[in-house]
Amino acid sequence: MKILLVWSITIIFLLASCTPAADSTEKALSYQSIQTDEAPAIVRQQLATILHTGGSFSKEINNEIYVAFALGKRNTGGYHISITKAVKKNRQLDIFAKEVKPDSTELVTQAITYPSTIIVFPKEDIEKIKIHFNQNDYSHFYNKEVKWTLVSP
Repeated sequence: MKILLVWSITIIFLLASCTPAADSTEKALSYQSIQTDEAPAIVRQQLATILHTGGSFSKEINNEIYVAFALGKRNTGGYHISITKAVKKNRQLDIFAKEVKPDSTELVTQAITYPSTIIVFPKEDIEKIKIHFNQNDYSHFYNKEVKWTLVSP
């Protein structure tokens, strides 16, 4: 009876140790920045809805993930969005972006602007996207978990 118990525990231990571990390593992902007119129509349409207020969103189209950022209204040119890091860990894509203000000595357009950017990632096995977007003018840092949807072209 003791031998059966020892064998049972040994088998359970072996089976438990043979299960694949979750991929907990962080992997930097490459992405491509695209112009607004290069984006699919649905991405351009949704970008138009956040262009004046600022924000971000993502869409999956044809096995690619499009992520768009908008700063909202700025009183001059020279503002832009910098993607500081894009990493995948455990099927989650984390994108870190920040607003970059023009230097005080920089000559900029003296007109109202609406800075935005669109980046594209291969879908791979990503199940969740988390956007970390730091906008200096709003003096806050927020994390946004984005629910994205599959869109047919």
